[in-house]
Amino acid sequence: MIKLTYGFCSAVLAKEIPGRISPKLDQHAAHEKKRNEKFICERLGAACDFIIDDEDMWEVVLWISRNIEFDRIYFYRNSSPIHISWGKKSNREITRISFSSSGRLIPQTKKLKF
Repeated sequence: MIKLTYGFCSAVLAKEIPGRISPKLDQHAAHEKKRNEKFICERLGAACDFIIDDEDMWEVVLWISRNIEFDRIYFYRNSSPIHISWGKKSNREITRISFSSSGRLIPQTKKLKF
C-alpha cells in the first residue's frame, strides 16, 4: 500500500507544522500565493511525500527516475517516505540525504540527464 505522508500545504498549515519544512522551496504549496500575490514557492509545480509498505524506497526512486517525469526527489533512507515534486522545469534532480553523527543533514544532489 502507498501511504501519503505529506501533500498540499497552505501557508496557514505550514505555520502549524513543527520541524524542517521549507515552503519557499519544496513545492508543497503548489501554486498558492501570498497576500502580495507572489507565489509561496516560485518553483510552482506540486509535491507529495509517500512511502510504500514492504518496498525498498531507493528502488522506488530508481523506478520513478526511469519512468516518470519529475522535478526533484528527496531520499532519506529505505524505511522513510520520499519527497517527489513535479514542475514545468522538470529538473530531474535526486537528492540523497545522509546524516552526520551529530544528526546534521548532508544532501548530495545529482541531476539526471536523458
